[in-house]
Amino acid sequence: AQLEAYTDFPVRLSFFETLTAMGFLLFRELGVEWAVVEVGLGGRLDATNVLRPELSVITLVDYDHEHQLGGSIEAIAWEKGGIIKPGVPVVIGRQRREASSVLIQLALAQNCPWVDCREWQLSRLRLERDESWFDLRGPHGKPILTDLHCPFRGEHQVDNTITAAAALWQLGLDPEAIRHGIALARWPGRLEVVRQSPLVLLDGAHNPAGMRALAAYLNRFFPGRRIWVAWGSMRDKALDEVAGILSNLATRLLLVPVDPQRGVSTAAALNHFFRDHRDVQTADSVADILGWIEQAEPTDVIVVTGSLRLVGEARALLTL
Repeated sequence: AQLEAYTDFPVRLSFFETLTAMGFLLFRELGVEWAVVEVGLGGRLDATNVLRPELSVITLVDYDHEHQLGGSIEAIAWEKGGIIKPGVPVVIGRQRREASSVLIQLALAQNCPWVDCREWQLSRLRLERDESWFDLRGPHGKPILTDLHCPFRGEHQVDNTITAAAALWQLGLDPEAIRHGIALARWPGRLEVVRQSPLVLLDGAHNPAGMRALAAYLNRFFPGRRIWVAWGSMRDKALDEVAGILSNLATRLLLVPVDPQRGVSTAAALNHFFRDHRDVQTADSVADILGWIEQAEPTDVIVVTGSLRLVGEARALLTL
């Protein structure tokens, strides 16, 4: 009803903008004290950027949505740095140097205290298939946490955990509360195991950085195993680069339709990106993944990836 009062507003709200406004109204009605609000796209012009936060956090900047954000790391970092507000502390996750340089300049221009996670020291890393542990020191070698447990799969999640720990530390949380919270964290659809024998993993990798992280994980922990990949993607992604990574990774490939309006069709994917792959099939729907998996051997590894929408639909089917 409160949103309906603005039906005469001269600018038509998008679906995401409407959902964002509904979410903020709900947070206020429920008395939410703390909210972690993720930007939808970019940062500078995103609907979520009406907030003045207690803390801004910028994770890894990589190529994604280039048509909207720009074709260089510097341009994308500048757009993402648009969430930096005057005087509001900023945590900058481990970045390429060209991204860090842009973000630090933006923080300085806005007179913001900033934390560069490249200055946080990692030691005694134990990286295992399903989790990892490490010690963490802050700026100037200050001990922060020892034997910190990261419950997520993949070396890239170590960097994400460092960023999360730095953000919570910046907010003044007790180190043991940080340790406890991170150990209890769960992230569905990110290298999530939903079945065993054969192993079935769901991973929402939808850009080159995510696909490289997925490939690094599989190559590290499943060398010599056959990797079956069910993949579908939206059209506004760096499809050539993603396809190159997948072609080298997948023993068998199943192309799955995702969204009739925004998704790349299986015919286009087959003809333009995977026509030279040695073993590729197309599916009519997400449900076809179930029958495809039945052909696998117990030692094979099945991965559903390429789009969070695909992962969400597959997860509903595979966890019944």
